[in-house]
Amino acid sequence: MKINVLHIVFTLFLLGATMDSFAQARFGVKAGLNMASQNYDNFGFEPDTKMYLTFMAGVVAEFDFSESFGFGTGLQYHGKGVKYDGGVLGEQTVSTNYLQVPFQFQFRKNGFFAAAGPYVGFAINGQFDDGTDKEDINFGNEEDDDFGPLDYGVNLEVGYQFSDNLRLTGSYSLGLANIIPSDAQDLLDDATVNNSVIGLAVTYLF
Repeated sequence: MKINVLHIVFTLFLLGATMDSFAQARFGVKAGLNMASQNYDNFGFEPDTKMYLTFMAGVVAEFDFSESFGFGTGLQYHGKGVKYDGGVLGEQTVSTNYLQVPFQFQFRKNGFFAAAGPYVGFAINGQFDDGTDKEDINFGNEEDDDFGPLDYGVNLEVGYQFSDNLRLTGSYSLGLANIIPSDAQDLLDDATVNNSVIGLAVTYLF
């Protein structure tokens, strides 16, 4: 994980240095609420789930190519997971936490803001909580691990730009990575588990 984080920071540094040579760079902070869930497919059953309320926070870097168009990235902590509401999997909360890097093309016009692009996230920790006991989640690619360590997908974000510095947005992130450990995927045939998150966030640019 330390190697992955260093790679992220180094990549962002190179990206910033390159883009700063031909675009106006701005940096800021972002924080908000995540309403997370997990999508199950081809398991032979449909678990009863509810959204898990958690949060996100981190830093952003934005590069303006013109008055309306730009590119955004950053390094952010994202809480994800799901709540099982009885059924086959019982009642428990699954909370997973990721270091996540977005890569978004942005559009601004008359206060309207929109952005879209891929993201990649690296799991850092998580817990199963049934209300009585808590158990750490094991991230890895072996059969006895709970979830794979990598998440990636696409993100769509829309909102309102109150000023050059302040923005309020809503977003939807659709995970495309199957977070079942890779060694266990062959045993489960076509079964998949994907993260999804609806988010509300405030961004402040310096």
